[in-house]
Amino acid sequence: MFSSTSGASEKSNSLIPNGTLAFGILKVLEIKRSQKTNGEYARIELIITEGEYANRHIWSIIMSPLDRNNVNEANRKEGKADGAKMGLVALTRMYEAAGLVDWSKGGNYSQLDSLSFQELLAQLDGQTVAFKVKVAKGTEGYEDKNEIAEYLSPNPGSGSVVGWRKLAADGVAHIGQQIENAPIVKPSFVAGPSQAPAPKAGSAGPAWLKRPGGNPF
Repeated sequence: MFSSTSGASEKSNSLIPNGTLAFGILKVLEIKRSQKTNGEYARIELIITEGEYANRHIWSIIMSPLDRNNVNEANRKEGKADGAKMGLVALTRMYEAAGLVDWSKGGNYSQLDSLSFQELLAQLDGQTVAFKVKVAKGTEGYEDKNEIAEYLSPNPGSGSVVGWRKLAADGVAHIGQQIENAPIVKPSFVAGPSQAPAPKAGSAGPAWLKRPGGNPF
């Protein structure tokens, strides 16, 4: 009978299979602080652009690598990742996939160091990135759901280049993305907070961009 999914196809309601590789447009929804650690993080939405699961949405978060509240010293001593490290890796892979850094020369990553978390996100908002999907088991009565297993990059040193190459071979490329041996797309920005994208005339910019930043270190 009546339900929230009445009329929808079984395919649109089913989970995307574990291990699926996809290109998707990144949309920043808001920046918040963790109730547990007070660490700053961004809520994001990824909209798959092509293939069998085109137009499907996946929601995730990115922890700010610039907020000390996201650093877990105990984890680091044990060689484990913490929120800050995971955020740094995610942002780096996204920048490489979107062609916003020239990974082949390794010289312009330093341009990102002077940008705030908000400015880093502003550069990525609306860009196409690549990722692997996973199925996370539901807890406390919640159903299983799709999450991001990892972000893919054409950078051979990223640890995710194998997935990138398979996705590129299966699906094909997007403007602004760097596939090995393809022309390098130069960064669209210059270092410095003053170079962050300006809001359109008559607009105060997205609400998430106006939230206070974390504590850089």
